[in-house]
Amino acid sequence: AHQVAEVAAIPSERVAEIFEALAELEAVCARLCALKMPAADRRGLEALHRQCAEFVRSGDAERYHLANAAFHTAIRRGSRNAVLEESVSRLRDRFAPLSRAQFREPGRLARSYAEHDEIMRAILRGDAVQAYRVALHHGESIRRAFVDYAAARFKPVASKRQKPEAAEEAAG
Repeated sequence: AHQVAEVAAIPSERVAEIFEALAELEAVCARLCALKMPAADRRGLEALHRQCAEFVRSGDAERYHLANAAFHTAIRRGSRNAVLEESVSRLRDRFAPLSRAQFREPGRLARSYAEHDEIMRAILRGDAVQAYRVALHHGESIRRAFVDYAAARFKPVASKRQKPEAAEEAAG
């Protein structure tokens, strides 16, 4: 028997706010990582990135998803800021059940890898400003991939902020 996962309905404004916060916080992690990540951890980040390349070449979205999570975790840890790392982890956990979805879109594995490459290169150069900038762009790209995936598959949820008549129009 198949079990169906139940996902709590989240108004679209809330989803947008969560993605915005997550993108900003992950960009801060990348900036701090460029400043604080020790050399051994930078080599580990490079190794994770090379592993991701193998999964892009083979088109293995499931293994890429796991390596992608490890790459993001390495950057959070590389920030050397436990409060920031915990905050980002909690936000990412909100979307964990749906995080694989972005990799079902055509070309997303390669785009994600290219974005990671920019982030990693900025971190390795110690370029905190560029690491922040490209990580923020990556966060926006993740949001767009998620929104595109969700729009094609899920009915929009009326927001509590919507006027009652607008919610009725959206429902009917």
